[in-house]
Amino acid sequence: MAIVFLYQCPTLGLRVQGWAEDAGLDDGAEAYEAVACTACGRTHLVNPRTGHTLAARRAAEPAVRR
Repeated sequence: MAIVFLYQCPTLGLRVQGWAEDAGLDDGAEAYEAVACTACGRTHLVNPRTGHTLAARRAAEPAVRR
């Protein structure tokens, strides 16, 4: 059974509907699925539970100098 969710395309900023198989959702809150975006045609990593993309998470984190 597929899980349907909404996320924001990091390229165009549009809300997009995505889906993922529910088998991978038991991995924890930080599990990301590769989703083919119907808005821009690219592939995004999206957390189906939260609808957040990995690109948005990385943009929100402070820069770390090493």
